[in-house]
Amino acid sequence: MDETAKGKILILTDFRRGQSFEVCDDFDDAEEAGVPADVLAVAAKRADIERAELLDI
Repeated sequence: MDETAKGKILILTDFRRGQSFEVCDDFDDAEEAGVPADVLAVAAKRADIERAELLDI
C-alpha cells in the first residue's frame, strides 16, 4: 500500500494472473471496489491503521 501525491491510497496486488492495482480515496472505497478483504487487511496493517470488519451474522 502506498499513498499517492493527492492523498489517495494505492493498493498493489500480485495474483497468479499478474499484478494489478486500485487507486481509492480510502479503505472503504477500496472495499466497495472489490479489493479482497485479506488484501485490505494486509494494506491496513502496513499503513498502521486499525480497521473493524462489520459482520452480518
